[in-house]
Amino acid sequence: MSSKTSNRGFGYGCRDTPDVFNKYLEQMGFYRKHVATDSSSLFRVVSELQYDIQLYHSKVRAECVKFMASHKPLFIKDIRYGFDAYVTNIARPRTYGSLVELRALALHYRANVFLFEPYTEGKWYMYNSKNTVTWRVFIGRDNHFDVVYPLEEIKSAAICQALVYQLLYSKVLALPDVEYAVERMLHDPQDKLIRYEKNKAGTTVALTEDGRRLELTKPGRGTTRCVLKHSHLCHFHNQTNFPFIERFFVEHGPEEGCRVYIGSNFRYTANKSNPLLREAKVSCVRQLLASGITPFPYKVAKALDPNIYRNVEYDVWQDIREERMIQMLGVWRM
Repeated sequence: MSSKTSNRGFGYGCRDTPDVFNKYLEQMGFYRKHVATDSSSLFRVVSELQYDIQLYHSKVRAECVKFMASHKPLFIKDIRYGFDAYVTNIARPRTYGSLVELRALALHYRANVFLFEPYTEGKWYMYNSKNTVTWRVFIGRDNHFDVVYPLEEIKSAAICQALVYQLLYSKVLALPDVEYAVERMLHDPQDKLIRYEKNKAGTTVALTEDGRRLELTKPGRGTTRCVLKHSHLCHFHNQTNFPFIERFFVEHGPEEGCRVYIGSNFRYTANKSNPLLREAKVSCVRQLLASGITPFPYKVAKALDPNIYRNVEYDVWQDIREERMIQMLGVWRM
Protein backbone atom coordinates (compact mmCIF):
# COMPACT_ATOMS: atom_id res chain seq x y z
CA MET A 1 0.00 0.00 0.00
CA SER A 2 1.20 3.53 -0.75
CA SER A 3 2.58 5.54 2.13
CA LYS A 4 2.47 8.87 0.32
CA THR A 5 0.12 10.81 -1.96
CA SER A 6 1.07 11.16 -5.62
CA ASN A 7 2.32 14.58 -6.70
CA ARG A 8 1.36 14.11 -10.35
CA GLY A 9 -0.92 16.57 -12.08
CA PHE A 10 -4.51 15.74 -13.00
CA GLY A 11 -4.78 13.67 -16.18
CA TYR A 12 -1.11 12.64 -16.15
CA GLY A 13 -0.68 9.21 -17.70
CA CYS A 14 -3.97 9.23 -19.63
CA ARG A 15 -3.42 7.76 -23.08
CA ASP A 16 -6.33 9.59 -24.72
CA THR A 17 -5.37 12.05 -27.46
CA PRO A 18 -5.67 15.61 -26.09
CA ASP A 19 -8.76 17.38 -27.46
CA VAL A 20 -8.22 21.05 -28.35
CA PHE A 21 -11.70 21.99 -27.10
CA ASN A 22 -11.08 20.16 -23.83
CA LYS A 23 -7.77 21.95 -23.37
CA TYR A 24 -9.44 25.30 -23.97
CA LEU A 25 -12.07 24.54 -21.32
CA GLU A 26 -9.46 23.29 -18.84
CA GLN A 27 -7.61 26.60 -19.12
CA MET A 28 -10.81 28.25 -17.89
CA GLY A 29 -11.21 25.74 -15.06
CA PHE A 30 -13.80 23.45 -16.65
CA TYR A 31 -13.94 19.80 -17.70
CA ARG A 32 -15.86 18.48 -20.68
CA LYS A 33 -17.37 15.06 -19.99
CA HIS A 34 -18.14 13.31 -23.26
CA VAL A 35 -21.42 11.49 -23.78
CA ALA A 36 -22.47 9.01 -26.44
CA THR A 37 -22.08 10.39 -29.96
CA ASP A 38 -25.52 9.40 -31.12
CA SER A 39 -29.01 10.87 -31.26
CA SER A 40 -29.41 10.63 -27.47
CA SER A 41 -26.61 13.06 -26.55
CA LEU A 42 -28.78 16.00 -25.43
CA PHE A 43 -31.08 13.77 -23.41
CA ARG A 44 -28.13 11.96 -21.82
CA VAL A 45 -26.66 15.31 -20.80
CA VAL A 46 -29.89 16.46 -19.17
CA SER A 47 -30.39 13.05 -17.55
CA GLU A 48 -26.98 13.30 -15.90
CA LEU A 49 -27.46 16.90 -14.84
CA GLN A 50 -30.92 16.24 -13.44
CA TYR A 51 -30.65 12.67 -12.12
CA ASP A 52 -26.83 12.26 -11.76
CA ILE A 53 -26.91 9.38 -14.26
CA GLN A 54 -27.41 9.10 -18.01
CA LEU A 55 -29.56 5.99 -17.69
CA TYR A 56 -32.80 7.97 -17.84
CA HIS A 57 -32.21 9.62 -21.21
CA SER A 58 -35.33 7.94 -22.69
CA LYS A 59 -37.40 9.27 -19.80
CA VAL A 60 -35.98 12.76 -20.35
CA ARG A 61 -36.84 12.60 -24.05
CA ALA A 62 -40.42 11.59 -23.21
CA GLU A 63 -40.73 14.44 -20.69
CA CYS A 64 -39.40 16.86 -23.28
CA VAL A 65 -41.99 15.76 -25.84
CA LYS A 66 -44.80 15.98 -23.29
CA PHE A 67 -43.74 19.46 -22.16
CA MET A 68 -43.45 20.81 -25.71
CA ALA A 69 -46.81 19.35 -26.70
CA SER A 70 -48.53 20.96 -23.72
CA HIS A 71 -46.78 24.35 -24.20
CA LYS A 72 -47.15 24.77 -27.95
CA PRO A 73 -47.22 28.64 -27.96
CA LEU A 74 -43.68 28.71 -26.42
CA PHE A 75 -42.08 26.76 -29.29
CA ILE A 76 -44.17 27.07 -32.42
CA LYS A 77 -42.29 30.15 -33.61
CA ASP A 78 -39.00 28.21 -33.54
CA ILE A 79 -40.32 25.40 -35.75
CA ARG A 80 -40.53 26.00 -39.48
CA TYR A 81 -42.78 23.12 -40.41
CA GLY A 82 -45.75 21.41 -38.78
CA PHE A 83 -45.47 21.54 -34.98
CA ASP A 84 -47.26 18.24 -34.30
CA ALA A 85 -45.13 16.35 -36.84
CA TYR A 86 -41.99 17.91 -35.34
CA VAL A 87 -42.86 16.85 -31.80
CA THR A 88 -43.78 13.35 -32.99
CA ASN A 89 -40.40 13.11 -34.69
CA ILE A 90 -38.55 14.20 -31.53
CA ALA A 91 -40.19 11.32 -29.68
CA ARG A 92 -38.34 8.84 -31.91
CA PRO A 93 -35.10 7.49 -30.38
CA ARG A 94 -33.04 8.15 -33.51
CA THR A 95 -33.94 11.85 -33.70
CA TYR A 96 -31.31 14.29 -32.47
CA GLY A 97 -32.20 16.91 -29.92
CA SER A 98 -31.41 20.59 -30.55
CA LEU A 99 -31.30 23.89 -28.69
CA VAL A 100 -35.08 24.02 -28.93
CA GLU A 101 -35.34 20.83 -26.86
CA LEU A 102 -32.67 22.08 -24.47
CA ARG A 103 -34.78 25.19 -23.84
CA ALA A 104 -37.89 23.06 -23.30
CA LEU A 105 -36.11 20.84 -20.79
CA ALA A 106 -34.61 23.80 -18.95
CA LEU A 107 -38.09 25.32 -18.61
CA HIS A 108 -39.52 21.99 -17.51
CA TYR A 109 -36.87 21.40 -14.83
CA ARG A 110 -36.54 25.11 -13.95
CA ALA A 111 -32.81 25.20 -14.68
CA ASN A 112 -30.49 27.93 -15.90
CA VAL A 113 -28.26 26.99 -18.84
CA PHE A 114 -24.70 28.20 -19.37
CA LEU A 115 -23.72 27.18 -22.88
CA PHE A 116 -20.21 26.52 -24.18
CA GLU A 117 -19.28 26.33 -27.85
CA PRO A 118 -15.86 25.57 -29.41
CA TYR A 119 -13.27 28.24 -28.54
CA THR A 120 -15.71 30.41 -26.56
CA GLU A 121 -15.75 31.36 -22.91
CA GLY A 122 -19.40 30.43 -22.68
CA LYS A 123 -22.59 32.47 -22.32
CA TRP A 124 -25.94 32.32 -20.66
CA TYR A 125 -28.42 30.59 -22.92
CA MET A 126 -31.20 30.74 -20.35
CA TYR A 127 -31.23 32.47 -16.99
CA ASN A 128 -33.89 33.10 -14.38
CA SER A 129 -32.91 34.44 -10.98
CA LYS A 130 -35.60 32.27 -9.38
CA ASN A 131 -33.93 29.06 -10.57
CA THR A 132 -31.53 27.41 -8.14
CA VAL A 133 -30.06 24.89 -10.62
CA THR A 134 -27.51 25.68 -13.34
CA TRP A 135 -26.61 23.35 -16.19
CA ARG A 136 -23.29 23.74 -17.96
CA VAL A 137 -23.56 22.32 -21.46
CA PHE A 138 -21.16 22.06 -24.40
CA ILE A 139 -22.58 22.03 -27.93
CA GLY A 140 -20.37 21.02 -30.84
CA ARG A 141 -20.92 20.01 -34.41
CA ASP A 142 -24.12 18.35 -35.65
CA ASN A 143 -26.07 19.21 -32.50
CA HIS A 144 -23.89 17.01 -30.30
CA PHE A 145 -24.01 17.88 -26.60
CA ASP A 146 -21.64 17.11 -23.71
CA VAL A 147 -21.70 17.87 -19.99
CA VAL A 148 -19.38 20.52 -18.56
CA TYR A 149 -18.25 20.43 -14.93
CA PRO A 150 -15.96 22.65 -12.86
CA LEU A 151 -12.52 21.05 -13.06
CA GLU A 152 -12.16 20.88 -9.27
CA GLU A 153 -15.39 18.87 -9.06
CA ILE A 154 -14.05 16.30 -11.52
CA LYS A 155 -10.76 16.09 -9.62
CA SER A 156 -12.73 15.21 -6.48
CA ALA A 157 -14.79 12.70 -8.47
CA ALA A 158 -11.57 11.06 -9.73
CA ILE A 159 -10.33 10.60 -6.15
CA CYS A 160 -13.67 9.10 -5.07
CA GLN A 161 -13.69 6.84 -8.12
CA ALA A 162 -10.18 5.61 -7.32
CA LEU A 163 -11.16 4.86 -3.71
CA VAL A 164 -14.14 2.79 -4.84
CA TYR A 165 -12.11 0.82 -7.38
CA GLN A 166 -9.28 0.38 -4.88
CA LEU A 167 -11.76 -1.04 -2.40
CA LEU A 168 -13.14 -3.38 -5.05
CA TYR A 169 -9.84 -4.70 -6.41
CA SER A 170 -7.76 -4.69 -3.22
CA LYS A 171 -10.38 -5.66 -0.62
CA VAL A 172 -13.25 -7.43 -2.37
CA LEU A 173 -11.35 -9.17 -5.19
CA ALA A 174 -8.25 -9.12 -2.93
CA LEU A 175 -5.70 -8.92 -5.75
CA PRO A 176 -2.08 -8.32 -4.75
CA ASP A 177 -0.03 -5.26 -5.73
CA VAL A 178 -2.89 -3.32 -7.33
CA GLU A 179 -1.28 0.13 -6.94
CA TYR A 180 1.98 -1.22 -8.33
CA ALA A 181 0.14 -2.58 -11.38
CA VAL A 182 -1.44 0.84 -12.01
CA GLU A 183 1.96 2.50 -11.79
CA ARG A 184 3.51 0.05 -14.24
CA MET A 185 0.63 0.04 -16.72
CA LEU A 186 0.07 3.80 -16.92
CA HIS A 187 3.40 5.40 -16.01
CA ASP A 188 6.28 2.93 -16.27
CA PRO A 189 5.49 0.04 -18.67
CA GLN A 190 9.18 -0.74 -19.23
CA ASP A 191 10.01 -0.73 -15.49
CA LYS A 192 12.77 1.83 -15.98
CA LEU A 193 11.66 4.50 -13.51
CA ILE A 194 10.74 2.50 -10.41
CA ARG A 195 13.46 1.75 -7.86
CA TYR A 196 13.33 -1.19 -5.48
CA GLU A 197 14.64 -1.63 -1.94
CA LYS A 198 14.04 -3.72 1.17
CA ASN A 199 12.55 -2.25 4.34
CA LYS A 200 13.50 -3.29 7.87
CA ALA A 201 10.99 -6.16 7.78
CA GLY A 202 12.58 -7.54 4.63
CA THR A 203 9.64 -6.61 2.43
CA THR A 204 10.32 -5.30 -1.08
CA VAL A 205 9.29 -1.68 -1.53
CA ALA A 206 8.79 -0.01 -4.92
CA LEU A 207 9.83 3.65 -5.03
CA THR A 208 7.81 5.33 -7.77
CA GLU A 209 8.82 8.27 -9.93
CA ASP A 210 6.30 10.56 -8.20
CA GLY A 211 7.71 9.85 -4.75
CA ARG A 212 5.45 7.11 -3.36
CA ARG A 213 6.57 3.97 -1.51
CA LEU A 214 4.56 0.90 -2.48
CA GLU A 215 5.04 -2.05 -0.14
CA LEU A 216 4.80 -5.14 -2.33
CA THR A 217 2.82 -8.21 -1.25
CA LYS A 218 4.64 -11.03 0.47
CA PRO A 219 3.61 -14.70 -0.03
CA GLY A 220 2.00 -16.94 2.52
CA ARG A 221 -0.17 -14.39 4.33
CA GLY A 222 -3.43 -15.69 2.87
CA THR A 223 -4.79 -12.18 2.46
CA THR A 224 -4.77 -12.03 -1.34
CA ARG A 225 -6.26 -14.05 -4.16
CA CYS A 226 -4.65 -14.99 -7.43
CA VAL A 227 -5.49 -12.99 -10.53
CA LEU A 228 -5.44 -16.21 -12.57
CA LYS A 229 -8.62 -18.19 -13.08
CA HIS A 230 -6.60 -21.34 -12.38
CA SER A 231 -4.79 -20.19 -9.25
CA HIS A 232 -3.05 -23.54 -8.70
CA LEU A 233 -0.75 -22.62 -11.61
CA CYS A 234 0.65 -19.71 -9.60
CA HIS A 235 3.52 -20.58 -7.26
CA PHE A 236 2.92 -17.41 -5.22
CA HIS A 237 -0.60 -18.56 -4.28
CA ASN A 238 0.12 -22.28 -4.34
CA GLN A 239 3.17 -22.77 -2.18
CA THR A 240 2.34 -26.43 -1.44
CA ASN A 241 1.46 -28.21 -4.69
CA PHE A 242 3.09 -26.04 -7.32
CA PRO A 243 6.44 -27.95 -7.49
CA PHE A 244 4.55 -31.14 -8.37
CA ILE A 245 2.55 -29.34 -11.09
CA GLU A 246 5.69 -27.76 -12.51
CA ARG A 247 7.42 -31.15 -12.64
CA PHE A 248 4.44 -32.61 -14.53
CA PHE A 249 4.69 -29.80 -17.13
CA VAL A 250 8.42 -30.48 -17.56
CA GLU A 251 8.02 -34.26 -17.91
CA HIS A 252 4.88 -34.35 -20.10
CA GLY A 253 5.07 -31.04 -21.93
CA PRO A 254 2.93 -27.90 -21.68
CA GLU A 255 0.14 -29.20 -23.92
CA GLU A 256 -0.49 -32.24 -21.70
CA GLY A 257 0.00 -30.10 -18.60
CA CYS A 258 -2.67 -27.67 -19.77
CA ARG A 259 -5.03 -30.53 -20.59
CA VAL A 260 -4.67 -32.02 -17.12
CA TYR A 261 -4.52 -28.87 -14.97
CA ILE A 262 -6.69 -26.48 -17.00
CA GLY A 263 -9.06 -28.76 -18.84
CA SER A 264 -9.60 -30.57 -22.12
CA ASN A 265 -11.32 -27.51 -23.61
CA PHE A 266 -8.10 -25.50 -23.36
CA ARG A 267 -6.06 -25.73 -26.53
CA TYR A 268 -2.35 -25.08 -26.11
CA THR A 269 -0.55 -23.82 -29.19
CA ALA A 270 3.05 -22.84 -29.84
CA ASN A 271 2.23 -19.12 -29.85
CA LYS A 272 0.77 -19.29 -26.35
CA SER A 273 3.05 -18.70 -23.40
CA ASN A 274 3.46 -21.28 -20.68
CA PRO A 275 0.65 -20.62 -18.17
CA LEU A 276 2.81 -21.38 -15.13
CA LEU A 277 3.86 -18.48 -12.90
CA ARG A 278 6.98 -19.94 -11.33
CA GLU A 279 8.12 -17.26 -8.87
CA ALA A 280 7.32 -18.23 -5.28
CA LYS A 281 8.04 -14.82 -3.73
CA VAL A 282 6.74 -12.54 -6.50
CA SER A 283 3.01 -11.96 -6.80
CA CYS A 284 1.06 -13.15 -9.84
CA VAL A 285 0.34 -9.52 -10.75
CA ARG A 286 4.03 -8.65 -10.82
CA GLN A 287 4.93 -11.81 -12.77
CA LEU A 288 2.33 -11.04 -15.43
CA LEU A 289 3.58 -7.47 -15.77
CA ALA A 290 7.15 -8.73 -16.13
CA SER A 291 5.94 -10.91 -19.02
CA GLY A 292 4.22 -7.98 -20.72
CA ILE A 293 0.73 -9.11 -19.72
CA THR A 294 -1.66 -6.72 -18.00
CA PRO A 295 -3.45 -8.21 -14.97
CA PHE A 296 -6.60 -6.16 -15.67
CA PRO A 297 -7.77 -3.81 -18.45
CA TYR A 298 -6.27 -0.35 -18.93
CA LYS A 299 -9.71 1.13 -18.33
CA VAL A 300 -9.62 -0.31 -14.82
CA ALA A 301 -6.11 1.04 -14.26
CA LYS A 302 -7.35 4.53 -15.22
CA ALA A 303 -10.22 4.25 -12.75
CA LEU A 304 -7.75 3.20 -10.02
CA ASP A 305 -5.54 6.26 -10.59
CA PRO A 306 -6.77 9.23 -8.48
CA ASN A 307 -5.29 11.64 -11.04
CA ILE A 308 -7.42 10.32 -13.91
CA TYR A 309 -11.18 10.51 -14.21
CA ARG A 310 -12.55 7.55 -16.15
CA ASN A 311 -15.77 8.30 -18.02
CA VAL A 312 -17.38 4.92 -17.29
CA GLU A 313 -20.72 5.58 -19.00
CA TYR A 314 -19.00 6.62 -22.23
CA ASP A 315 -16.76 3.54 -22.08
CA VAL A 316 -19.78 1.27 -21.61
CA TRP A 317 -21.57 2.89 -24.56
CA GLN A 318 -18.49 2.37 -26.75
CA ASP A 319 -18.24 -1.30 -25.72
CA ILE A 320 -21.93 -1.89 -26.50
CA ARG A 321 -21.56 -0.18 -29.88
CA GLU A 322 -18.53 -2.34 -30.76
CA GLU A 323 -20.40 -5.51 -29.79
CA ARG A 324 -23.32 -4.50 -32.00
CA MET A 325 -20.99 -3.77 -34.90
CA ILE A 326 -19.39 -7.20 -34.54
CA GLN A 327 -22.81 -8.83 -34.48
CA MET A 328 -23.91 -6.90 -37.57
CA LEU A 329 -20.73 -7.90 -39.43
CA GLY A 330 -21.28 -11.52 -38.43
CA VAL A 331 -24.83 -11.48 -39.77
CA TRP A 332 -23.67 -9.75 -42.97
CA ARG A 333 -21.00 -12.40 -43.61
CA MET A 334 -23.35 -15.35 -43.12
